[in-house]
Amino acid sequence: MTHLKISGLASLCLALVVAAEALSSPAVSEEQARQAIEARKQVFKDMESAFKPVGAMLKKPREPFDAAVVQTSAERIEELSGKIPELFQLDTSKFAIETEARAGIWNSLTDFNAKADAMAKAAADMKAAAQSGDQGAMRKAAIQVGRTCGSCHDSFRDK
Repeated sequence: MTHLKISGLASLCLALVVAAEALSSPAVSEEQARQAIEARKQVFKDMESAFKPVGAMLKKPREPFDAAVVQTSAERIEELSGKIPELFQLDTSKFAIETEARAGIWNSLTDFNAKADAMAKAAADMKAAAQSGDQGAMRKAAIQVGRTCGSCHDSFRDK
């Protein structure tokens, strides 16, 4: 093996050990839980901001969608959706910190992660619709992104 391959393999092994450690140990402190919750909140605020211009277009059914705006929004939502499973690795339900996340997330992590994956797919579909320029496809894909977001909220978010 070359030095580069060995170095890459060593880095991968170290990353796996660190990830296994993080997954196997509970939140060490309330501060770590607070930081995790704040990171989650920021990602969801960013997703909301990314979808806002598309949502505004949905409210004006007679006006055409701006494909460039839809594509930019979709790309950002897809990127952020990919971060969700990682952000919920740490079970913060045992801490008395204000959050809208239901404690049941950590009992249903497979379903929760599937919903995050569904959001990423819906965003990818919205991006493809924007790239096609098809107004009907963009509208349909944008509605699906909203429904997918709502589906997760219905199951895992307290308001």
